[in-house]
Amino acid sequence: MRPRNYIYVAVTILLLTIIVYVVYFYNTPLSEKTSDWGAFGNYVGIGISILSVTLIYITYNEQRHSNRIERFEQHLKSMTDTLSDLVKRDKTSIEKDYQFFLSHFMVPFYDISDYEAQKTEGVCTYYLSQITYNRGNEYQNLFKYLTLMIKYIIKEKTLEKEDKEGRVVELSCILPESLRTFYFCWLLQQEDRGSLEYCYSNGLFEVDDPNDNLLSDVIRLVCTGTKPKKEAPVPIDPDNIELEDYSNEPFNETYNRLFNNKKVKS
Repeated sequence: MRPRNYIYVAVTILLLTIIVYVVYFYNTPLSEKTSDWGAFGNYVGIGISILSVTLIYITYNEQRHSNRIERFEQHLKSMTDTLSDLVKRDKTSIEKDYQFFLSHFMVPFYDISDYEAQKTEGVCTYYLSQITYNRGNEYQNLFKYLTLMIKYIIKEKTLEKEDKEGRVVELSCILPESLRTFYFCWLLQQEDRGSLEYCYSNGLFEVDDPNDNLLSDVIRLVCTGTKPKKEAPVPIDPDNIELEDYSNEPFNETYNRLFNNKKVKS
């Protein structure tokens, strides 16, 4: 029950006691005896006591609620600072890996309207596996810690839904695009659709540069199943693409190689 409802109940009880008294004694003239007024005061005091206890209870609950929110905010800030420190420590490596990751999306090929979401997921997880292969548990620890933070926010009972979503939006402003995009791919590997859709709906996977159309379209397709409007494909000369080393292979070629089994001219 909300605090205001407790007040309504207490005030109602107080009014009922007065109404009952008036109904039974409305024809009785006002007494000049202090003893009668004392008895009336004791009678009305029941409702006043209930109202006073209710106000004390509400004040206690509000204080306890405020204290819990303060503890939550302090704990969340501590977790955010820890995550930020971990990211700063590995910032150079993360950004280097991210540039490698983005190299697959640099080819001017933005028409993914024919791609299938499930197969596109496979390409993204494939890219992340290539990056994390030689990095041990460094990324795993970051992603697990970020997941812990998000679940901590979601499960906090003192926050309204809008406040919880606001905390996740704040994370999207604090964390670099590189880590957020890698986290997107990692959630795909974990097959955690619930967390994936929740994070996407709260802007955690937004790309900073609006010109990165291909990456944005891929993330939107995977998270929502929404395909971009079909565009005329930009011609690509396959003779200029070396596929012996797949590390520089563009997204559309990886997609075709993994799922369509198309042979590319060499």
